Amino acid sequence: MITIFKCLIIILFLFLNSCNDQYDFKKEKAFLQTLRRDSLTLKFAQVKRIKIDSESFDVYSIYQSIIDKDNNSKLIAFNDKTYCLDIFNLDGQEIISHIPFNKDGPDGIPDIDDFFYYKCDSIFFLSISMNTIFLVNDKGTLIDKFIFDNKPLPDGFKNYSCYAIPELHNKLCYTPTTKCLHFYAYRWLSFDMDTRDYPNFVSFSIKKRKFVSLYGRYSKAYHFLNNYSLYNDPSFLVVDTVSYVSFPITPEIYCYNNQTGMLLGIYDGGGNIWNNTYIKPFKSNSIDFQKESNFLIEMPAFIKLIYDPYNKLFYRFVKQKQALRDNSALLNRRWYGAWTIIIFDKYFNQVGEKTIPPNTFFNLFSFQADGKLFFKSLGVDSIEELNKHNILIELVPTEYEKSNIN
Repeated sequence: MITIFKCLIIILFLFLNSCNDQYDFKKEKAFLQTLRRDSLTLKFAQVKRIKIDSESFDVYSIYQSIIDKDNNSKLIAFNDKTYCLDIFNLDGQEIISHIPFNKDGPDGIPDIDDFFYYKCDSIFFLSISMNTIFLVNDKGTLIDKFIFDNKPLPDGFKNYSCYAIPELHNKLCYTPTTKCLHFYAYRWLSFDMDTRDYPNFVSFSIKKRKFVSLYGRYSKAYHFLNNYSLYNDPSFLVVDTVSYVSFPITPEIYCYNNQTGMLLGIYDGGGNIWNNTYIKPFKSNSIDFQKESNFLIEMPAFIKLIYDPYNKLFYRFVKQKQALRDNSALLNRRWYGAWTIIIFDKYFNQVGEKTIPPNTFFNLFSFQADGKLFFKSLGVDSIEELNKHNILIELVPTEYEKSNIN
């Protein structure tokens, strides 16, 4: 059986290329799912407790995992209180260094909304208010900056900002192979003028200092002035020259060549049980904080997509629908309900699914490293432990169990 399976994979490889090429998605999907449907699951591995001081508790909303030149896995997180990048060794489970930055002066970065760490002399910071991406080194020295105030988008639109909402996974990205920055270009439009019939993401060459592509047009579900509050913003994932664009309220994943802007294909990213999920628009177009908050608590959403190059798998995080109030009639917390992680192979054929129970992990804080997924735990053992400056962030790695492949 193993030999037959390997032969089938070899045959498949001969006529299927990567996502860069056009091919029959339906035919490929049916073929692959007969081989590997639901063959993977997420299995608990161990708890890794990261030691940080209590002043830094819960300040890490912007982070990135990297593999350094010595092949060590590290987590880099921006500490808004100290204005530093804190670097953790995932093996040693502790902070190994801090990289401080300036807000003022010749090397100053007044506001930081996101970052991308490429290497010690190439750290990019995105500032929405400055509409600028700064390039600095690990000494805090400003090397270059890319200002977008007077640089129209490729379609001529001018009133936009380089933007990022890391929690919704539209982070700044840099690809060294193309020397391009990739980011969300947020258009400042009044609600009644916003048709949401335009592309959202750009690739910008830092060598040529110009845009090379514009892509990621809104799903039709967003047209006709439909309002989905926080879920109006799209997400994207960059894997070299390919960008995967998705939207919180629809299951489809749009695959683009980020050097040309060409749409390569549309994947079914809903999984086995999510294709019939329908998210109703937020009915009120006025500013009503409580109604908006209630909408976001109850509604399901496709929040983020993570690529694992080690296992060549994609993980899609889906916030499940939940009741507005718990059994005590208290409002449920927006992100702490049940989640589902749908596992896809590199052709977006579903190969597994895992439900995360409520109040287990803070799923917005999650990343992959060394072929495992890491999550921030919602719990700390005790207040005493907090006060002792002990373990304040728990990251729980999971590993993959190939259970049904014979």
